[in-house]
Amino acid sequence: MLPRDNALLLMLLRYPQEVVADDEYAFPDKKLSAYRVTPKEMEMAETLVKSMIGKWKPDEYHDDFRERLTKVIEARVKAKGVVRAPTAEETAMPKNAATNVVDFMSLLQKSIDTKQRTPAKKSGSAAKKTGGHRSSARKSATRKKAAKR
Repeated sequence: MLPRDNALLLMLLRYPQEVVADDEYAFPDKKLSAYRVTPKEMEMAETLVKSMIGKWKPDEYHDDFRERLTKVIEARVKAKGVVRAPTAEETAMPKNAATNVVDFMSLLQKSIDTKQRTPAKKSGSAAKKTGGHRSSARKSATRKKAAKR
């Protein structure tokens, strides 16, 4: 992070097409009181920032995606371009992966397998007015539109 006037800039490595000029942002240019920041909030922010300060230890970070991608590429090179089904190890979920994914295909297949259809419910007044026929409902809607014109 780099200080810039009343703001902190977070610097990340980006591709050129991802870079946005800093003059496109509205940085704070007034006193804190103009932004309704209380002294207590400033104290909390300072405490938070101080608690996060530490020496950069790149060894503590591990790029799982790059590691898996490298394994796939190396396997492709060894197979000389032959496409094969991935092994169980390759398709295994990472330890920190989200597990709240819903398999809609299995739910749809289960619904089809039960061979039960739930028809849409008609409201009591609409069924009485149309006598259960759709065409008369369309005609009355067309008549109402024509009357409004």
